Amino acid sequence: MNLFSFQRIRNRVFVNFFGIKFKYTSFNNFGKYRKPDYRYIIDLVSEISGKEVKNIDDRKIYVIGDSHSVFFCGQDFLSYKKLKNGITTACCALKPFKNYHLGACLAYNTTNENAGVNSLKKTKFMLENGWLPENSAVVISFGEIDIRVHLLKRAEKTSLDTEIDKILANYLQYIKMLQRHNLRVIVWGPVASQNDDCPKDELLPSYGSEYERNYATKVFNEKLERLAKENDFIFCSIFKYLVDDSLHSKTGYYVDGYHLGTKALPFMVREFLEKGVFTVENDKVKILNF
Repeated sequence: MNLFSFQRIRNRVFVNFFGIKFKYTSFNNFGKYRKPDYRYIIDLVSEISGKEVKNIDDRKIYVIGDSHSVFFCGQDFLSYKKLKNGITTACCALKPFKNYHLGACLAYNTTNENAGVNSLKKTKFMLENGWLPENSAVVISFGEIDIRVHLLKRAEKTSLDTEIDKILANYLQYIKMLQRHNLRVIVWGPVASQNDDCPKDELLPSYGSEYERNYATKVFNEKLERLAKENDFIFCSIFKYLVDDSLHSKTGYYVDGYHLGTKALPFMVREFLEKGVFTVENDKVKILNF
């Protein structure tokens, strides 16, 4: 009998001691992460746009949502600092982004007052306390957990389209709430799902195959894009860069099988330029033409 063993998965260590399992979690600088310098986005915009860029807008882009929101901070490891009301933020920041990580939130529950991980309560707290100033640009990142854990299981009883539409009906109400607070909403489409060969993490469960989850993500993002055109918000997605023609995930862009690392940041910059989130005016990166 193995009386002592341990396993490290992402920012957690699991220790088995005489058959008793202990979990240790660190959210503060556990492991190494890359911290791009001030000019990182400037240089990417210049390279992708083909224009000379010397500076970037002083306005912030606020990013709120699940752990995929941390991608915008430019780090290769999930690392958080505690703020207030159960909200955390990434340990480093990449200009012009400011991250508010709300926890393992579902798009389906963004309007649920009684959700276990209450993104609605936390969002209202930020709105009431000036964390999301009026007329600011706000990226919202939800949906990957819905697809990875819940969607396919529920779709077995109804259909994929039916269950996606249920999620998006709630998500759209959340988007409209932010719009009523005079925020310029940018919806970040869920990324490709983890590869079938990815080591299992009991705190990051999944349902269905890699192909099934990625097909569901593709449909989810297509529906979100249509909603964006109908409801005056911006939809951005780099999903197409993260899968091959067979809808298999390109694991080289992920740091742990689930979350994107800095290798995928050029895709985000390209998408932001194409959708007008970033523009270049007078040698400067402007945000939504503010």
